[in-house]
Amino acid sequence: GGGGGGSSATLTVAEATAQLDSLLEQTAEITPDTAQAVTSFVSSLLDKALVGASDVGTALDSKSVARLQSSVAALATAATPDAGELTLLSPNMNVSTAAFTTVDELTSTPVRCPSGAADEAAVALPSGLLDVMAGSGFNPALPVSTLLYVTSASLHGANAAVEAPGASASPSDAPSATANTGAQLRTRRALSPGVASNTSAAPRVAGPMVSFSLLQAGSELKVSGAASPINITVPLATALPATPSATALVCRWWDASGGGTWSSSGCSTVLDSASSAPASSNGGAGGALRAVTCSCTHLSDFVVFEFPT
Repeated sequence: GGGGGGSSATLTVAEATAQLDSLLEQTAEITPDTAQAVTSFVSSLLDKALVGASDVGTALDSKSVARLQSSVAALATAATPDAGELTLLSPNMNVSTAAFTTVDELTSTPVRCPSGAADEAAVALPSGLLDVMAGSGFNPALPVSTLLYVTSASLHGANAAVEAPGASASPSDAPSATANTGAQLRTRRALSPGVASNTSAAPRVAGPMVSFSLLQAGSELKVSGAASPINITVPLATALPATPSATALVCRWWDASGGGTWSSSGCSTVLDSASSAPASSNGGAGGALRAVTCSCTHLSDFVVFEFPT
C-alpha cells in the first residue's frame, strides 16, 4: 500500500492505473487490508487526476478509466459469505462489498454505502433478479458479490452529452429507507456537462457518482431488462427543496457506447419523500430533499443532474 502511494508521485495517473490493474490481475487473493490499501491508493489517484480538472473523465482517457474501474471491481473478491459486509473508506471513494450464497439473501436487504452526504447510497434489488441473471453466465452454485461504490467526482467526461429531461423520466413519489453517515467523502464542485436534446441550458451534477454491479468468481454479471425495477438511491451533495420550482432533478446512467452519453433509457427518476429532512434536521428547511432514487432496469454508473427549468 505504502509503496504504491509513493509510485504515484512519479508516474502519471494513466500509468499508475495501468500498473494497479495489472498488479491486481496477478494477485491470487485480495484481503480486506489489501482492499483498503487499494481504495486509499485509488483515492490518491483521483486527487491527482482532478488537479486542474472538474472530473476524472476529462483528465483521463476512457481506457484509463476502464482500468481504474476494473481495479475497483477486483475489491469484491475480498468479501466472503462468512465475513459479512466489507466497507472501505477514503477521501474520494467509499466502497461497500458483500458476498451472498443465495439470490434470496441477495435481494432481502438493501445494499448500502456511506457517501459523505446526509444519506447513504443504497440499492434495493427485486426478488425476480434470478431471471435476469440466468442469461449472463450466472451459476447458482457459486456466491454472488455486490459492489457498491461512491466517488466524489464523476469518472466520466463532463463534456459528454446528457439527455435532457423528457416525459419518460417524470418524477414520482415512492418511499425509500435511508440513513445518516459520518463518512468524510468530499464532494467536488458542480460540473457542467454538455446537453443533448432540445435545450441549451447546462445542467450540473447534484451529487456523487454511484456505481453498482454484481459479480461472480471475479467476473461481472450483466444485468439489464429487469421486469421489476432496481432502485438506486443517489445522495445529493446538499439538500434541495423537495418541490424545486427553478430546477428539475433527473437520474442518468453512463452509456459507454458511441463515445459515451449520460442516458435516461430504462430509468425513471423518483423524488423520495423518505429522504426529505424535517425542519429540525441539520438546521435545514422543512421538506428538504437529500437523495433521489434512480429506478432502473439495469446496472451501471449513476449520477443525478440538476437541470434549469
